[in-house]
Amino acid sequence: MDIKLETVNNITILNVEGDIFAEDSMKLKDALDKLFQSNKIKVILNLDKTNVISSVGLGVILAALIKFRKYSGDICLCLVKDFVKKVLKTTKVDNIVEVYDSVAAAVEALS
Repeated sequence: MDIKLETVNNITILNVEGDIFAEDSMKLKDALDKLFQSNKIKVILNLDKTNVISSVGLGVILAALIKFRKYSGDICLCLVKDFVKKVLKTTKVDNIVEVYDSVAAAVEALS
């Protein structure tokens, strides 16, 4: 899994390339922690190139989300593939984390 960062309107987009298995979750956690420490607390996870996410990966996203929201930040997801949507729905994470159909919609929501 690779993560590429870009910034749009003071919102950081993490373009996740590859699946988020348990062993990859630490890389995602480290990226989110660095953003938090830099006070970049409005984050979009672009999952366009992610077909699978583990429960550990979901836990990393939820833990970061709680921390970011405590400081008026937020994390949302966009371009989520069908299997990952199914995982989000089954675990009810989709009731906690906003999911958007495009990067533009996610940027607009966080602006």
